[in-house]
Amino acid sequence: MAHHAADPNQDHDFEVIDLSPFFTTPGAGDGDDLVVAKEKEEAIRRIREACSDSGMFLIVNHGVPAEALDETLAVAREFFAGPDEEKLKWSPRPPEPGAAATMPMGYVNQAAMEFARNNSEVFRMGPTGSGSTVYPTDPTRFRYPIARFWVRPGSISLHQIYIF
Repeated sequence: MAHHAADPNQDHDFEVIDLSPFFTTPGAGDGDDLVVAKEKEEAIRRIREACSDSGMFLIVNHGVPAEALDETLAVAREFFAGPDEEKLKWSPRPPEPGAAATMPMGYVNQAAMEFARNNSEVFRMGPTGSGSTVYPTDPTRFRYPIARFWVRPGSISLHQIYIF
């Protein structure tokens, strides 16, 4: 597992929380169980505090390999650097009549919206295989790292459910 340490010399406006204690197996010899339990309690306390105070926190040592993050960011940057005409091809489709209301999947340029709060561009996606996400064909390598990244944080989400 790749470990990402937060730079203690960097000034952050949000909590940096280490999740490595949640990836330690009790009794496996990879840490003192009592120390690990206390580290988990401290991480839980800090997450709850961050959610209550600022609503923001950065997690490190989350189990997602640095290579997966780098590859995902590279294809995302390539997609968002592309021409607007190409990105707009992947805008959400209108919902089917009678379909349940859901967050639309695909490319959204919030700056172009009537009541935009910011100038961000987003690409919303759902679970791999759900049929809710239509992946761009350019860059052609967009789907694999993005879909793989969507699946990997699932274990983080399960740990967060435990934390709360």
